[in-house]
Amino acid sequence: MLLFTEYELWQRNELDLFNLSEVPEFLYKEAVGEGNRYLNYDWPVLTASMYTDAHSGAFCDNYLMRRKALASLALAEHAERKGRFTEDIINGIWCICEESTWQLPDNSGALRDSENPRFDVNSARTAALLAQAVQLFRKELPVVLKKRVVYEVKKHVLTPFADARQLTPENMAHTLIACMFAEPDEEKRRLVVDKTLAALEILLGEYTQDGIKAKSEQSLYRWSAYIFDILEILYNVTDQKFSVYSDEKVKFVADSIYKAHLGSDGFSESVTEEDGARIYLFGKRMDYKKLMDFGASEFLKISEKSLPQSTNLFHKLYSLKYASEIAQYGDNFDEQECGYIDNMDLFVKKTKDFSVAVKGGASAAGNFMAYLENEPYVVDLEKSHNLPVINGFTQFSDTKKAFVEKMENGLSIDLTRTYPKDAGVISWMRSVEAEEKYVIITDDYELEKLEDLKIIMIMKNKPILSDDRILIGDGAIVWDGNLALRVELVKSKSYDYVYRLVFHVKDTSLKGRVRIALKKS
Repeated sequence: MLLFTEYELWQRNELDLFNLSEVPEFLYKEAVGEGNRYLNYDWPVLTASMYTDAHSGAFCDNYLMRRKALASLALAEHAERKGRFTEDIINGIWCICEESTWQLPDNSGALRDSENPRFDVNSARTAALLAQAVQLFRKELPVVLKKRVVYEVKKHVLTPFADARQLTPENMAHTLIACMFAEPDEEKRRLVVDKTLAALEILLGEYTQDGIKAKSEQSLYRWSAYIFDILEILYNVTDQKFSVYSDEKVKFVADSIYKAHLGSDGFSESVTEEDGARIYLFGKRMDYKKLMDFGASEFLKISEKSLPQSTNLFHKLYSLKYASEIAQYGDNFDEQECGYIDNMDLFVKKTKDFSVAVKGGASAAGNFMAYLENEPYVVDLEKSHNLPVINGFTQFSDTKKAFVEKMENGLSIDLTRTYPKDAGVISWMRSVEAEEKYVIITDDYELEKLEDLKIIMIMKNKPILSDDRILIGDGAIVWDGNLALRVELVKSKSYDYVYRLVFHVKDTSLKGRVRIALKKS
């Protein structure tokens, strides 16, 4: 249990994260340079007509630009401490406090009731940003402005949070930050902490009991990192007395972060530029070298490019605070690993060439993704997977009935009961085996009827068709059996466009085998 009652909760004058003793020169220049872009900033207008015309996107664009500008100005002033950005920071805080709502518009086209705000993640993000800005510059900002921020944060977030039910690690982390810096009442702060920990206990149970099956894999990195944010905030505001980093449920969350990672943009969701320093510190708090290695590696891959471009000031501060330490720690992460993650129904094999993730008995059983030399190769879409389409039928959305056999280098999955009865499947066994230089996908099937049979494979990069193979980047695809190929260009949220390879089985036998192999060129 994540119990908090025995700890004294108090409002610190400074979080350790806010004390910057040594910032690398390139990050200092980046922070100040980004702030310079917003000197004498003409803050974007937000109007009622823009709000009701949600489809135009104008309100959302200006809303986010205000927050990005404030976060950049605050970080620049915090790094430089010369007062050059203070007036613009004051103007930005004032503009956001004047907004009638911190919720983004929905498709209804209706204005929000400013007297009865609803708790949501965008409001929580805004509250956290304002609260941190006030905390960073509490000596420089006018008293009346600081009081205004406290009033607005309570109105838009802390008060509606008391009745909120749809809680996620992200919106709770933002709320907790806002509460620590904007709520002076000890009892009210403790109520927010108690509710957060109660909800977190439930979420951690879902992670460890049902794994990511109960959620989307796309939540993995984001949720795990925000869980760390919650624990880190409480660790700091109790003077490092509240620590649950040895809890088995927390260990599972940490373990999942790097185990399910495949390459440059993760498995299903990116490890973003915000995450490296946080993951490194997560590992450090837990004395977990593998996680420290992973976080440092991810941070060092992007740290020479730029600071995080988000509006999350808390995460920007991580990058400044720990950049020198991580640079000294170095990149020691070894991606090569192999194993089945039971609570995620996921087999992962990582090598220097091919890295593969194969879904087991959960949703989209038998689906897989592959990375080649740390870059996406075979990818996945939300509504189209790398799976057979049998007589016009795709899998059930819930495929818990799939039987999984673990192999040394892959999985064998019984897909027989994962398709509707009308698909006419007597038996279907799929195996995915991975080695460093190749991946083999084998489908053995027996059908009651054969009207149309396709094997789908979605590629990140454009294929070049040859006589007996497909060339894609530094790899190739070859196959056994009588197959015809069609290539479809498909729009994707993650990659703009991807290429769906449709292998049509020309053999009319009711019993057969299809084998497709990915090979390193």
